[in-house]
Amino acid sequence: MILRRAVVVAAVAASLVLVAGCTSQPPVVHGSSGVTVTPTPDAVPAPTCETLIRSDLVESLTSHNWTAETDTFRIGNIEVPGGLWCQWGDYSVASDHVQIYGWARIDAADADAARAQLLKDGWHELDGGYVTQDSATTFNTDADGYGMTYQFGDGWVTVSDTKQGLLVIQRPAS
Repeated sequence: MILRRAVVVAAVAASLVLVAGCTSQPPVVHGSSGVTVTPTPDAVPAPTCETLIRSDLVESLTSHNWTAETDTFRIGNIEVPGGLWCQWGDYSVASDHVQIYGWARIDAADADAARAQLLKDGWHELDGGYVTQDSATTFNTDADGYGMTYQFGDGWVTVSDTKQGLLVIQRPAS
């Protein structure tokens, strides 16, 4: 009995050491700006392409041999560090038929600058924080005629290849 109790105590102690080691993260320096961000131990897990959109959509896409490739989250030519840009498609065949879903945290000043750049580049602002590509210059539109669209919220931005595509994005908790 004493030996069993000692083994259990040792196992629990080892588990605590492992957990403590996992939550201690080094600072991360983003880009040439030199801004240092230290992740918090209690931070919400980073989203993945499979968790960013509804699970039934992931199942549908994967059942058709579609997979996701990730890229840097961009708003025009502005990179948003730490964002997630997912491009879903069937990469076993040559095709430009893809779906795009993305999400990033963004502060108000950067969101305003990005929105202003999109508008300067000919995009259109809609009610609800949406900025959408000019329908005359887009290849893929939804049933309402909207192509690639960003939605800006309080501390976040989402993107999809169509405005309706934004409806399937499950924004991570901030």
